[in-house]
Amino acid sequence: MNGTVRAMVSGYVATKVMTAAMYDLLPGIGLARVDVAGALNRPGEESEGGRNEKLDEHQSREKKQPGLFIHYLLGTLIFPLSYQLLFRSVIPGNRLSKGLIWGLCLWAVGQSVVFPMLGKEPLFKRKKSAGLNYLLSHVVYGTAFGLGAGGRGTRSHR
Repeated sequence: MNGTVRAMVSGYVATKVMTAAMYDLLPGIGLARVDVAGALNRPGEESEGGRNEKLDEHQSREKKQPGLFIHYLLGTLIFPLSYQLLFRSVIPGNRLSKGLIWGLCLWAVGQSVVFPMLGKEPLFKRKKSAGLNYLLSHVVYGTAFGLGAGGRGTRSHR
């Protein structure tokens, strides 16, 4: 499998794992739920579900599909291609560390650029628990992505 396809497949898997962590796993251990699909659907508004509210199946399908599509488009195509074409050779370290650094870079851009563009404050300013969920979800994304598509790492020579 060539590097670009591998990056996209890894991006899809990483996005699936990140989404499960963000919506289910991390709220299950007490962190506030982060509704990234709702934030992408309705810029400038408080996202439904952002306060650990449960949406019924119909609401979830109707209201979340556009935002989830954007979320998966970014995680499967845009971010992996950006990594593969622009950043893979610049980020130091092995596959795992490259992935972690990439995930943290995406988190930083999300907090400092994307949330303000959507008319929202960064999550750490609004609710610390949601901010921690968002951070840990990006660590999960970066770890999964790096293990799949991190590229050859630099090895230390002893």
